[in-house]
Amino acid sequence: MTDSSKQTPPRPGRRRAIQLMKQGRNLPATAEAVKASVSSAFRWWQSYRQKGMNGIRPRPAPGRPARLSL
Repeated sequence: MTDSSKQTPPRPGRRRAIQLMKQGRNLPATAEAVKASVSSAFRWWQSYRQKGMNGIRPRPAPGRPARLSL
């Protein structure tokens, strides 16, 4: 029940990581270039390969939304 107009775009670091890996850069070098862990870069790459650009969009944080208290 997600509205595609309300989805957040992929973060720039994730897009850049995908771009670098598509150009042939290895995983550790890509992770260093975008200042992320190797495991994060690997997870983004796997998700991109399975789902395309929608796979690297940030997912909503689980749990109850924060309340502002005054």
